Amino acid sequence: MLLATALLIVGLLLVVYSADRLVFAASILCRTFGIPPLIIGMTVVSIGTSLPEIIVSLAASLHEQRDLAVGTALGSNIINILLILGLAALVRPFTVHSDVLRRELPLMLLVSVVAGSVLYDGQLSRSDGIFLLFLAVLWLLFIVKLARQAERQGTDSLTREQLAELPRDGGLPVAFLWLGIALIIMPVATRMVVDNATVLANYFAISELTMGLTAIAIGTSLPELATAIAGVRKGENDIAVGNIIGANIFNIVIVLGLPALITPGEIDPLAYSRDYSVMLLVSIIFALLCWRRSPQSGRGVGVLLTGGFIVWLAMLYWLSPYSLNNWKRIMSHVELQPGFDFQQAGKEVLAIERECLAELDQYINQNFTLACEKMFWCKGKVVVMGMGKSGHIGRKMAATFASTGTPSFFVHPGEAAHGDLGMVTPQDVVIAISNSGESSEITALIPVLKRLHVPLICITGRPESSMARAADVHLCVKVAKEACPLGLAPTSSTTATLVMGDALAVALLKARGFTAEDFALSHPGGALGRKLLLRVNDIMHTGDEIRMLRKRPVCVTHCWKLPAKILV
Repeated sequence: MLLATALLIVGLLLVVYSADRLVFAASILCRTFGIPPLIIGMTVVSIGTSLPEIIVSLAASLHEQRDLAVGTALGSNIINILLILGLAALVRPFTVHSDVLRRELPLMLLVSVVAGSVLYDGQLSRSDGIFLLFLAVLWLLFIVKLARQAERQGTDSLTREQLAELPRDGGLPVAFLWLGIALIIMPVATRMVVDNATVLANYFAISELTMGLTAIAIGTSLPELATAIAGVRKGENDIAVGNIIGANIFNIVIVLGLPALITPGEIDPLAYSRDYSVMLLVSIIFALLCWRRSPQSGRGVGVLLTGGFIVWLAMLYWLSPYSLNNWKRIMSHVELQPGFDFQQAGKEVLAIERECLAELDQYINQNFTLACEKMFWCKGKVVVMGMGKSGHIGRKMAATFASTGTPSFFVHPGEAAHGDLGMVTPQDVVIAISNSGESSEITALIPVLKRLHVPLICITGRPESSMARAADVHLCVKVAKEACPLGLAPTSSTTATLVMGDALAVALLKARGFTAEDFALSHPGGALGRKLLLRVNDIMHTGDEIRMLRKRPVCVTHCWKLPAKILV
């Protein structure tokens, strides 16, 4: 846990640093190719403040973690206003002078309303992504138009402050050097952020949405924080506020647009019902503060905004499904909703899981054949491991293998890390199960299994996960949605994993020519064992054990002695 936390912090710092160097290099290149400095300042530099969020959103989307990307977008907007603007106001009271900013504020509110229409149905579609990215293009064109107008007039305070922020030194060699360094650091850093955020979310039992709203959003908002505090200390109030407006717009049209375009699908319902409502409210408060012309945004406003940030964090805990208060509320709630239909709820679950199982057919492919072959030719045993619900499925899977001709047993990953891994030999095959593909207890064992040259089959719901990439064979059990209406309890995913295990067991059973007699040898107990194994001679005497009366004269004698024998 400590290692994951340290790696997450280092990753966030590297993302922010590489984004800053990328903006620096891009600014020099644009200036070298004759682009007016004001256009550079209002486009490249404006995008630069949101670049860490954009990079993390892209990485999360490519790893199909759309909730992490959505949480980053909404959380960054909330933090930009409550925390960053609040701290800036505490450092030094400020007033917005720029008419350009006042024209941009309605657009920020309009884009915020658009975000609500995208999140309302609990789904991100590819058409949503295309629409949001189209708005991003329109926003850039609008910025360029404003820059050209300001270039002709040269009177707006914001434009003067943005020109002052442009890099002055450096030529093409310096630009290309920083560009190369940024492009090398960036993918490594984003991978560190996404992977370790997932590990911490699993460890602390919080959703990816909440992780994006808090840790990731705070880390990626560091450029806005530095710019805002430095700006108000130098009296450049407009650029501090302008960066927040631009960042909030880019967070919606790009950071939210990327997961919709790359990995459309269902999102956490709390993203709209809880987090979007807060974002819209603080955006309206922010607009009202900036529209005031005469009064300053003083330290009282700073206290109000930073206090709101603390209240928001407390609300996230208070409304979390894992908070102690919420558990008490859930356990004390015993009233049944009027007209609730248990049968309909059950049928909906069956319908969702049937659909998911139908889609599972596409994953019975060449990888399935490779997995069966490794298990068929295994000279040792098949060792199954998994954590939580995946562990329960793994136990059943190992039991089915063992009773159908494939010697197998289950090992708990936690116990394996403390000595039980000694039960695994190079002649064995390991099947590791994790729907996320990021279970830290299993990923910690993979290097050891590699050193032992143990073949590794991983069953996950994410083909791009750490476990999937490390596996010799990856079996995908990805499902479109969980039957749980909250999208939290493993339901469809565990069913898909269970069925994949049955498919492996039965395929091997048929390949071995396994018979009922073979099954009986490993299943002597219970009614099934009695049916397969029990013979007449198992419960009755045979041969010489049966007493025979061969001569009629002695019949009476033997009959007289029979009760005695019975009593004995």
